Amino acid sequence: MARRYSRSHRTDVRRAKRGLWAMAAEPGPSFRWGVLTRRSKYNQDGTEGSTRRQEIAVCEYIRANDLGQVVAVYSDIASAFNESAKRPEFENALADLKAGRIDGIAVWKIDRLVRRVSQYQRVFDILETSGGRLFSMVEGIDTADPDKKAMNGLILDLLVHLAQMESEGTSERLILMNQDRARQGKRSGGGTRPFGHSLDWFALVPEEASAIRQAAERILNGEGVYSIVQDWNRNGPPPVRAERWSAQVLTGVLLSPRLIGKRDYDGELFDLEDVPAILDVATWERVCAILGEVRPNAPKVRHLLSGLADCGRCERPLRGGRGSSVRGSKALYVCPPKSAGIGACGSLSVMADPVNERVEAKVIEWLSDRNHVADLLARCAPGPEAEARAHLSPT
Repeated sequence: MARRYSRSHRTDVRRAKRGLWAMAAEPGPSFRWGVLTRRSKYNQDGTEGSTRRQEIAVCEYIRANDLGQVVAVYSDIASAFNESAKRPEFENALADLKAGRIDGIAVWKIDRLVRRVSQYQRVFDILETSGGRLFSMVEGIDTADPDKKAMNGLILDLLVHLAQMESEGTSERLILMNQDRARQGKRSGGGTRPFGHSLDWFALVPEEASAIRQAAERILNGEGVYSIVQDWNRNGPPPVRAERWSAQVLTGVLLSPRLIGKRDYDGELFDLEDVPAILDVATWERVCAILGEVRPNAPKVRHLLSGLADCGRCERPLRGGRGSSVRGSKALYVCPPKSAGIGACGSLSVMADPVNERVEAKVIEWLSDRNHVADLLARCAPGPEAEARAHLSPT
């Protein structure tokens, strides 16, 4: 069956046959090439065809010019600029080159191989120690061409610097674009439906939204997340993706500013356009103040006024915390950090014990007045308020 190639591939082959990418006559028919291809990420539908097109173009060029045989293909879907990105096939290609399993690496374009100067230096060192060869089809670079060796080195260095500058510029533009989208109230995107909202975020899922409100109320009443998780796994609504609820998943849902129709960008909250809120701001902030006190694999830090006392500077609910002192740790009330995404200043902390003692004294003093208690019962008691008032009123 005849193969079908894209128009860009056919153009590449025609250019190669016309000699627009000159290369030394060596290495010869027995030379063993490893073709390396890369694309930064998949399409939104999970597909990609770029690496295949790169492979076909390079292989056809090598075959058309009798430059050797392709014995291995290394393909990664990963960023070459992000230093934390995993590129296992890139590592395999370098390992095979060092071990002598391949004689050279061929790429469609240099930025498919590296996008950082540090990466290029590493590849170049391996090429020198192994006696290997690097060939780039688009730029017409062959590191082993004796007639162009010095010039190729300069061009390679320039191309890698340009690739790094392009990636840095792209990163800065993406940051500005995301910042602008946040200010405009655009959501960050993603293909997974968030719990409580529809896929486009513009409508509520009634059963899930109601469950979130009940969970928030239970948290404010002192119930733990794990207890709610157990209840939801028995009788509650199922999670969107996971098979079962976990404390980590539920905590992530309750801490999301999406619940108040906002999004967090760099520690600042922005209103989301046309996204309905599930919780009111005050309720959500107090839930965040309580849940934010729980660290993974650490005991819960909860004080008398956690989520009730407000910061005097930014007026956000304070969390319980611990601070070091000469005699050991001390209980604190602290303002959440800016990174918590609730608009807190993160600049205030106060010792908890003196505050607790003062509040306790004020509460006891207030409750000692029978008229205060009678008024409180009259407002809050679900039963016969008149009887309670008559029973407690002074004779």
